[in-house]
Amino acid sequence: MSVRNLVAVVLFLFVTAFSHADDDVLLLPKPVDYVAGCCNFTIHKNVRIKTNVSKQTRKFFSDYLHDTFLSDASRSDNGDVRTIVLNVSSSLSMPDGAVHPDAYRLNTTDQRTITVEATSERAVFYALQTLIQLLDGEGRLRAAIVNDYPRFPYRGLMIDCSRHFWTKEHIMKQIDAMALYKFSYLHLHLTDAGGWRIESDIYPRLTEIGAFRTESDWDKWWTSGTDRRYVEMKNDDVKRLNNRYDRQDSHPYGGFYTKNDLREIVDYAAKRYITIVPEVEMPGHSEEVLAAYPQLSCVGEGSRGGEFCVGNEETFLFLENILGEVMDIFPSEYIHIGGDEASRKSWETCEKCQKRMAEERLSSTSELQSYMTKRVEKMLNKRGRKLLGWDEILEGGIAPNATVMSWRGVSGGIKAAQMNHHVVMSPGGYCYLDAYQDAPATQPRAFGSYTPLERTYSFEPVPAEMKGTDY
Repeated sequence: MSVRNLVAVVLFLFVTAFSHADDDVLLLPKPVDYVAGCCNFTIHKNVRIKTNVSKQTRKFFSDYLHDTFLSDASRSDNGDVRTIVLNVSSSLSMPDGAVHPDAYRLNTTDQRTITVEATSERAVFYALQTLIQLLDGEGRLRAAIVNDYPRFPYRGLMIDCSRHFWTKEHIMKQIDAMALYKFSYLHLHLTDAGGWRIESDIYPRLTEIGAFRTESDWDKWWTSGTDRRYVEMKNDDVKRLNNRYDRQDSHPYGGFYTKNDLREIVDYAAKRYITIVPEVEMPGHSEEVLAAYPQLSCVGEGSRGGEFCVGNEETFLFLENILGEVMDIFPSEYIHIGGDEASRKSWETCEKCQKRMAEERLSSTSELQSYMTKRVEKMLNKRGRKLLGWDEILEGGIAPNATVMSWRGVSGGIKAAQMNHHVVMSPGGYCYLDAYQDAPATQPRAFGSYTPLERTYSFEPVPAEMKGTDY
């Protein structure tokens, strides 16, 4: 999934003129409680901040607002100075009695002072996003009292950087858009057959061979049979082509993020209270890895399969090393390991995999995948991290501490929740934005199916079977 070309405009504000408040205000996501005031205020630059947040956070909030909304505001003719109060208070409670770690109360009804009271600095930032949305498009701020807190801690977006390589700057642009709508997680799909996108010091061939391919159109490349090839790139060529966004098909297509690029993205997101969740696909969707290191496949050189050989100890050494590099870059509690759509066919005839199954007394290849997932989870848990995977990780027995991302409908999520595992609901029929949203002939090219925004907005993450439970 990806969000296209949304630019967040931010604010610093205040009042001189006013008009009647608009009761028909669209705030996304919908707040817990909204009461419209009587007047709209015209904003201007003569503003001071009073706050009890940390000095570093105060500077960020000030810079964040000045760099966007305030740069377009004019100064008050009479020189009046207005005030924005941003205070953190652990005792704040909502009208419904809830006490939430990220709750805030925003009051824009006073013509001289705008007040934000919140239970955390993160919640103050969320209140600022609501302020942005209260702008009416004509330089006026709607008067209202808003009480709000997020319903779910994980409010995520996934961007596929493998099939299409997005530049660092483009990713940051999406982070700005996510911040406006109070998203909390950005899931980067960094590895897949389409290309390996993470710089590795231990395994440089991942980017020398696996980061560039012969065709920019992923679908055309994927279905091209014997022409589905990667392009080996040496250092000078990589430096020349990496991060090029407007490639022609006559050039190798692809790119990767340096470790510094990724750390910059992580830091940029963290300042906006968004956590980057990296995904390293396994055991399937790993064609680009096996092109670079064929000894990790069941067949070896010349294999077009996409699964790691689970019977090979070198596979686990590779995974431990590469995940170590990933965890050194990403502080996220969750590390996504994929786990989806592995055919497991090669394991049925692989001597090493069959030997592993016999030694571990496994009766099916789904149990062999579960064996792999559990070993990888231990690698992550050892570093204080948690495993996140697509709902296929339920097959063959779920890893003890794993979190399930349910994409093939909601049944996997229900099953995992009933087993006391955390769940992220992301069913493709509602949440995948690469589908057509109108008659296909009138739309840009899409992956297929039909998912209008009305259907996406209609999705209820808590299924009827789970109503009344503590989620």
